[in-house]
Amino acid sequence: MGANANYAEDQVLLVIFGAGASYDSFGLRDGIHQPLPLAKDLVDRRFDEITQELPASRPVIDRLRERMEAGKPSSLEVELANFARSGNQSVVRRQQLMAFRYYLHRAIDGTTRDWLSYTGGFTHYVRLLNRIYDWHLDTGFPVLLATFNYDVLLDRAAEDVVTGWKLGRSLNSYVERDDFRLFKLHGSTDWSRVARQAIPANTSVVDAAMQMIGNDASPVTTIEPGTPFVLAGLDTQIRFPAMAIPLRDKTDFECPPDHVTLLRTLLSKVTNVLIVGWRAAEPHAVGLLDCDNESQAGLFPSYVLNVVTGSEKDVHELEENLGIVWRRGRVRVVETQGFSAFMARLDELLPQVLAPRF
Repeated sequence: MGANANYAEDQVLLVIFGAGASYDSFGLRDGIHQPLPLAKDLVDRRFDEITQELPASRPVIDRLRERMEAGKPSSLEVELANFARSGNQSVVRRQQLMAFRYYLHRAIDGTTRDWLSYTGGFTHYVRLLNRIYDWHLDTGFPVLLATFNYDVLLDRAAEDVVTGWKLGRSLNSYVERDDFRLFKLHGSTDWSRVARQAIPANTSVVDAAMQMIGNDASPVTTIEPGTPFVLAGLDTQIRFPAMAIPLRDKTDFECPPDHVTLLRTLLSKVTNVLIVGWRAAEPHAVGLLDCDNESQAGLFPSYVLNVVTGSEKDVHELEENLGIVWRRGRVRVVETQGFSAFMARLDELLPQVLAPRF
């Protein structure tokens, strides 16, 4: 790939999306349709009807609500981590967390479908990727998309903008292109973890998964495309959502290991970074970007760093969480009023995001 005549060097763009991006992915609201929830809203009472089918998830949800509604609540990630630690010793707690995983899937998947219907599919993701695609066509430079969201808003936008990119036909379809790649590091509502075990007769797939995790805290599974509900009922498979439960101290990604390996190899070539709605609250994810980490090259210093957050406080949190990754970047664009505000100033801000670092 040769650099365009207008550019002094080859560039690679990395765009990282967090929950704030999907939450503020349209801007306009009618007071009826709800956006994708932030972490703190995952146990909102609007999802109570889901627990009618997943009663074992209620102890987890009730504990989170109790802590979150306290005078000085800690984050949902911290409270879930505390609950999960008890699962190391308790079969019942492990089973309840499995039921909560199905709850998360139902909450995110249902809200995503409603949101796409309400917006007609015209989200900020579509417009941003459309403009980035113009840049790609002009320069030939590749684009890496990384998301910590479970939803498929980014997936659908990528398929709309990059004609012929059919995600989900295989896990390799997300990362096999040279021009655009999508890394879903915490899993997807479109993926399942699959255990090759028989489901007992007259047992629901949820009950079978709870029985399995009760008997084996670390069952052998693989990640495969397809939702756990669409393909439920196969008598030789137990399928449950391939979605990382949001824990403050989680150390693993919920995606194929070869996706992470590929991302590690590509990070050293990144010249421009745009972060949208990501808090960088996961130390293992920040470590992936750190070139001092002995296990991979990470981002090389002097990359252009651009951030979109919801407030000045969020910027300070992001700076603290990124640590050396922030300090080694050349901070150029900082938008503190959210994704919608960034999109309203796209003509002004995107050229700065995409401009060469030197």
